[in-house]
Amino acid sequence: MEFKRLPGLTPDGTIYRNDNMGTLEALIPSGSYQFVQAPSLLELPGGDLLCAWSAGANEGSAGESIVCARLIKGEAHWKKHVKVSRDSKRSEQNPSLFLGPDNAVWMVYTAQSEGVSGKANMNHTSMIRYQKSFDGGRTWEEAKGLFPESGSMCSQPIKILKNGRLIFSNWISKDLKTGLTGDPTVFRISDDEGAAWKTVFVPESKGRIQANVVELEQGHLIAFMRSRFADFIYRSESFDWGSSWSSPLKTILPNNNSGISAVRLNSGRIAIAYNPTSGEPAASGGDGFSGNCCPVSVALSEDEGITWPYVRHMEPGEGFAGERNQDSNSRYENPFLLQGEDEALHLVFAYKDRTGIKYMRFTENDIIGDHRA
Repeated sequence: MEFKRLPGLTPDGTIYRNDNMGTLEALIPSGSYQFVQAPSLLELPGGDLLCAWSAGANEGSAGESIVCARLIKGEAHWKKHVKVSRDSKRSEQNPSLFLGPDNAVWMVYTAQSEGVSGKANMNHTSMIRYQKSFDGGRTWEEAKGLFPESGSMCSQPIKILKNGRLIFSNWISKDLKTGLTGDPTVFRISDDEGAAWKTVFVPESKGRIQANVVELEQGHLIAFMRSRFADFIYRSESFDWGSSWSSPLKTILPNNNSGISAVRLNSGRIAIAYNPTSGEPAASGGDGFSGNCCPVSVALSEDEGITWPYVRHMEPGEGFAGERNQDSNSRYENPFLLQGEDEALHLVFAYKDRTGIKYMRFTENDIIGDHRA
């Protein structure tokens, strides 16, 4: 006997309502690319959304490029992406989007040498580039170098603080025998709209990278970091607008050496999107990785990231949850979380072993849920 299949997501950008989850969902069109990763979002004035990600034949290959798609406010499907970066000799990765003080959209990303045999990665060859769009992401200027020093890495957007300062989280990668656990976090800060930048190192931050900056009251910042040791998400604080930082300390949230995304909500809560799994550090002291990039969850904190009493699995994957079968799930990873002007939450992440980019829209209350007696 044959049964009807439940309708599912289609790779044409159409947005569907998931009644079980109470969310809106779509697969953003990725075209003929075999591999996609590291999506980022930006809401434009007027409410349109841009989503950027890297795409190519595989991670680290020459010709891996940055692409960008658009969701027009009020429409029910994402537009086909446009290609932004075009360096055929380098692997261009980790895009982030920033609405600059010049009213241009800045696309900032890394560009590194193609992978070579015997090297796990080529991050130590990376430089940071940017391209600008003055028409809301439809067309882009040619690429320019932002931080050309070898080993400069980034993944999170530039932020404008309440005092007008620009702050941009980076980390510095070197070609070390122990892998990437020796990479420290640095912040680039600018008080002249990006004309000049000062570099601030975070103490004792080796292996704590991809800092997500959350601004609280005047001058008080918190940074949440991914861990190369695949243990926990880490937390650092600044009380002087990012000019100095505390040594990162682990939070109670696990981390699998995969990307995270943190944002302060209009309610005052802090939200983090992450994989709630961890792994074992490598025996050699190198990078740890659990391999379990599932589920994708969103957690909420009401005390500046100390406790996280609300957590919801937004992408459960295939549902395997046991110690012996967790790795039967596909990989759902590197989430990016944004709150729009209308207070809706927008989430994107690499879907099903990096074969596509999934988009979800929901509310803060969808995470909290209805309390039951």
